[in-house]
Amino acid sequence: MLSGFAGLRGSIVTLLMATVSCAPASLEGPAEYQSPEPGTVYRYRDVANVILESDGIRTRFRDNQGRVAERVGLFLTDDPEDRMQIDTVALMSLWPLVPEKEAVVETKRANGEVFETEFRVSRVEPVETGMGMVDAIIVQGVTTPKLVRDPETARSIMNSWWYSPDLNAVVRFRTTFLAGPGQGTVVGDRLVEIMDEESYREWLKEQRTMPDSNMVIGDE
Repeated sequence: MLSGFAGLRGSIVTLLMATVSCAPASLEGPAEYQSPEPGTVYRYRDVANVILESDGIRTRFRDNQGRVAERVGLFLTDDPEDRMQIDTVALMSLWPLVPEKEAVVETKRANGEVFETEFRVSRVEPVETGMGMVDAIIVQGVTTPKLVRDPETARSIMNSWWYSPDLNAVVRFRTTFLAGPGQGTVVGDRLVEIMDEESYREWLKEQRTMPDSNMVIGDE
């Protein structure tokens, strides 16, 4: 049986608006969507993602633990073996990124569960990375369940991404669990470097001697 959610949405949207309504932003120009090049390795402090394939707005990648997933329009994560139905027209209306731009995107899983993500482009701010300071555009998305099988396990989350057009990379990301299991938990990471495959293989050897990260693909 699928259960709907009603009262939670308004309070979460209020939270999103309060979070992003900060200092005014300025951009030299809108940030267009760019597909990453296959073979590019983005290494963060706790995870590394290797780009395997780019097909339009879908980018398939593998992380340092061997898990394979897809990014859709940069900001949604999907399972290539069990793809969701995604309103890609709404998602790509967010691009090019310009402060104050908004989009509402509905996703439907194979089991019939439906989620809605409300995106908002916030502002531009400098972000420290392993490669120095870069200017990044902040995009935030609040995902809430609309129709789920088990309301007790359903989560509402807010993702924040700091995207650098110059690097064509998310240089920082953060996930806040707003409701449901893990409520109040915040996880995040920052970009350390963009690597070639040889350097990545050496880094991966080092990681195999370390405890597994507790981060989830696509969460930050």
